[in-house]
Amino acid sequence: MSRRELVWAAAVFLVALVVWGAFAAGELFIGDSPELAGAAARLGVAHPPGYPTFLLVSHLFLGPACTLSIPIATAANALALLAAAAGVSLFWLGLRRFGLSRIPALIGALAWACGPLVTGQGLTYEVHALQHLLLGGLFLFIGRTAAGEEAGSPREGLALAFFAGMVLTNHYSAAVLLPLVVWGLGRTLRGVEKGRRALWLGLAAAAFILPLSAYLYLPLRAGADLAFDYGMTGNLPNLWAHLTGMGYAQGYLAQGASAQALPAAGRAVFDSIPWPLWAIVPLGLVELFRERRGLAVAGLITPLLFVPLLLFYRIVDPLDYLAPLVMLAAFWCALGAERLGSYLKERRLLGAALAGAAAALCLGWWLVSGMEARRPLSGRLARAGAEDFLRELTP
Repeated sequence: MSRRELVWAAAVFLVALVVWGAFAAGELFIGDSPELAGAAARLGVAHPPGYPTFLLVSHLFLGPACTLSIPIATAANALALLAAAAGVSLFWLGLRRFGLSRIPALIGALAWACGPLVTGQGLTYEVHALQHLLLGGLFLFIGRTAAGEEAGSPREGLALAFFAGMVLTNHYSAAVLLPLVVWGLGRTLRGVEKGRRALWLGLAAAAFILPLSAYLYLPLRAGADLAFDYGMTGNLPNLWAHLTGMGYAQGYLAQGASAQALPAAGRAVFDSIPWPLWAIVPLGLVELFRERRGLAVAGLITPLLFVPLLLFYRIVDPLDYLAPLVMLAAFWCALGAERLGSYLKERRLLGAALAGAAAALCLGWWLVSGMEARRPLSGRLARAGAEDFLRELTP
């Protein structure tokens, strides 16, 4: 990776950090944020499915904050901002690894970052901000296997398998991107000698499973702090119920599962990308089918996996699970922008006009929907005792 590439990535990170930082919350939100902050500070057990990676990473911030008498809300919100901004930067690097030029990759990164869904998740201390970081890293690892026409190296494939397993220990929603992971592993497998492919597949499976051992955190920390022990996961039935969300989302494969949430999910994904950019998505998909049909098919399968996820968890409000689909849509937007860029290089006036109109409308969408939607933050903050509650329970 060249120095110029790192400078661009750092610039993307700083822009996202500054813009989101200007609208960051000064307190913790009502809802899961106080519970997660307390569980992270005390290394307790959070609500299903437990989020072990999120708790361990958060503890690195909140543990010292308690020791140094830094307000927990300050440390928690700083972690959310840093993670979400880093996720935008890693996503940009991932788009570059897919062979996109800098400007189309930047358009894709902005399309990901500017929508109200991703913006809102990046401004609050919740599991989703760290998920943005991990999703960006996952796209980077997939892109590394896609670089060039040759198959990816075996080491890159093993790294991809390991990172894919680690992302699942933070939030299950990343499972919908597994078709892209399988595509990347398939490209890597082509570069492995035929006599060693079975061994490599075994190593890849082990690399994927190894980070899932982070869920052992749940039984190991069960009962360690009764104030932050959601589910008493010290025995196998309770652990299974915790991992599958039973008792938290009215069971798994529950009767009358929320298929009615599908239209709401589709509308939320559409609204999370600046609408002018959807006009160039078909250009990107057509080009993708021409050059990498397997990747295009894997991308189209990905949204279908959201349906069993809805049924499994009986999700009534799907917004918390849509970040991977929004990132995939932003990837398609970047591909479309790359195609428009080729029109510009060929001096096609229609392409230039479309690109300028898309950029102007994207900016307007960002100003109206991305930032304006965050202005009522002060009315949603958990000022009613959340900080006092955590201060009493943390040393």
